[in-house]
Amino acid sequence: MSSEFELNKYVVVRNVLGKQSQLFFFEFIKFMAERYNLIKVTLPHLYEKNIIGHSSIADHFVMNDCKSRSYSRYGDPFTETLLLTMKEDVERETGLELLPTYSYLRLYTKGDELLIHTDRKSCEISASLSVGYVGNELWPIFMEGRPLYLEAGDMVIYRGCEVTHWRNPLEGEIQAQIFLHYNDKNGPHGEDNLYDGRTFLGLPQSNSWMAE
Repeated sequence: MSSEFELNKYVVVRNVLGKQSQLFFFEFIKFMAERYNLIKVTLPHLYEKNIIGHSSIADHFVMNDCKSRSYSRYGDPFTETLLLTMKEDVERETGLELLPTYSYLRLYTKGDELLIHTDRKSCEISASLSVGYVGNELWPIFMEGRPLYLEAGDMVIYRGCEVTHWRNPLEGEIQAQIFLHYNDKNGPHGEDNLYDGRTFLGLPQSNSWMAE
C-alpha cells in the first residue's frame, strides 16, 4: 500500500498510460462525443425511439455532479476493459482486494466545473485518469481542498465515498477523463455490488436497463 494513500486516502500515480494508449483514449472520447452529437442532430427519430441501441442509454450530457452539459458515457467496452486491466495497479497502491463496479468517461468543455461532492457506494475506491486536454494550463482536481495537477497519462486513486473532491470551472478548451470504480471486496458492500449491480460489464447502468 502507498503510504500517501494510507495517510490522505488518495494518491497520485504518474504515467500509468503509455503515449500511444493515452492518445488512443483521447481521440476515442472526442470521436464518441462528435458521433453522439451527429446522431442527435441528423437521426433524431432513431435516437428518440432507442433504435440506435446501447449508445442511446449510455451516452448523455447531463450529470448531477457536473455543472455543465459535458459529454459522458457509462460502461463503454473499452473503458470497462481498462477497469479490469488496471485493477492490479489500483490494488497495489491501495493494499486492498478490489471488485470492479463500473467505468465512466467524460469530455469536459470550457466553463465546465465539477461540484463539491463525495461518491455513491459503487465508488469506494476510484481512479480518475487524465487522458488528454487542449489548453495552456493543467486543470487541477481538488481533494479535500488540495489541488492535484495531472498530466495526460497520470491518475489519482482515492476513497470516493470519503474524500470530498471537485474542480473549478475549466479555463482550457477540453479535458478528457476516464473514471475507474471499485469496491473493497472485504468492505461493507463487498460482492453484493459486483459490476454496479449489472449482470456483466459493458452493459448500461442497471436502473436504465430496458428503459423506454
